Amino acid sequence: MFLRARKRTQSRIFSIRRKKYHLVNAKLSRKKKRKKKSGSQHVLRMMTLAIIVIACGLGGYQLWQFVKNSPVFQISEVSVSGKETFSKEEIVELGGLKRKMNFFDVSVKSIEKKLEQVPAIKNATVIKDLNSIRLAIEERRPLATVKDGKEEYFIDEWGVVFSPRGSYRSGDLPHIKRLKNEKLVAGQKCKNWMIFKALDILRLHRDNELWKLFKIDTVEIKPRGDIILWAGAGPKVMRGVRIELGNKNFKQRMEYLASTLRSRREPVRKYVDLRGKKPFAN
Repeated sequence: MFLRARKRTQSRIFSIRRKKYHLVNAKLSRKKKRKKKSGSQHVLRMMTLAIIVIACGLGGYQLWQFVKNSPVFQISEVSVSGKETFSKEEIVELGGLKRKMNFFDVSVKSIEKKLEQVPAIKNATVIKDLNSIRLAIEERRPLATVKDGKEEYFIDEWGVVFSPRGSYRSGDLPHIKRLKNEKLVAGQKCKNWMIFKALDILRLHRDNELWKLFKIDTVEIKPRGDIILWAGAGPKVMRGVRIELGNKNFKQRMEYLASTLRSRREPVRKYVDLRGKKPFAN
């Protein structure tokens, strides 16, 4: 009896172990099948994604070529405002614009930079629409002329020098006679501080409307910084009159000169000295 019970127990244990073995094998086989399936699905997904990317790239390239060559996006009109001495054609050429440019090929910042690199142009603004470009420029206005050797330049009120051009004539502008001959570069500010004193005086002459009383032919800068104005023809001052301004208090002296000339009945014929405590004119 004991041996039979033992055999039955062993057979049951063997049966249970065999079932566990089959269950484990079944699980392993299912995992392998899933791995194979998931691997093939991953490859299929990657291939599908690659096809989509290639198709999108080809489609995007074709679309870009269409947009680039389409007349819908071509610049057909260019307008220029603010020009005084430049022609429209010159501004278009200086800005690097070409005929039938595409809207997407036009760089606003690049055009503005090219135009503002021209010494005679102070500011440039570019507005881009679908089929048109508007260029607005501000030219430098000369306040005087200045020489570098035999080369003559215009100089604006900010001290920037540029080459003469357009309707402005050097003979119509006062000339600043420098003591120190520093090298002048078109498009750059003058570095001589005495030049800025002369420009201040010319601004005062303009802003106080002294130009209605007399013109200035030359602003002469002397060795110690004294400034002499040589007058042109005017209702209150004869041509060639020497006006001594000294080297300080230019604003007060120019205002005094304006009030003195306005109160005179006859024009000044010889000279004006504003350096002392009691300025006088003769």
